[in-house]
Amino acid sequence: MEQNYKKRVHFEVLLACSQQCMSSDILCCCCIVQYKLKLPKRGGIGDIKKELGILCGVEASHLAVVDVYNGRFHRIYTDRDPLTHIMDKVCV
Repeated sequence: MEQNYKKRVHFEVLLACSQQCMSSDILCCCCIVQYKLKLPKRGGIGDIKKELGILCGVEASHLAVVDVYNGRFHRIYTDRDPLTHIMDKVCV
């Protein structure tokens, strides 16, 4: 059983440096960088933030994992949400 936890999967995420447009609630991204992470198969959203923070030099507490649809936040994930709850590509 413990061997299953040690299995890792490859995960693609997009890091977006963002700010809200002054005229609307639409998300404006000034830069987007794609990362490929190797995460525990039974990991959580907190694992994404931790690994990405190491790669890009940002504290995990300053990152948010969100599902973006049509330029708007569709869902904001918590650190405790499992990786199985998110789509193939994630915006961080």
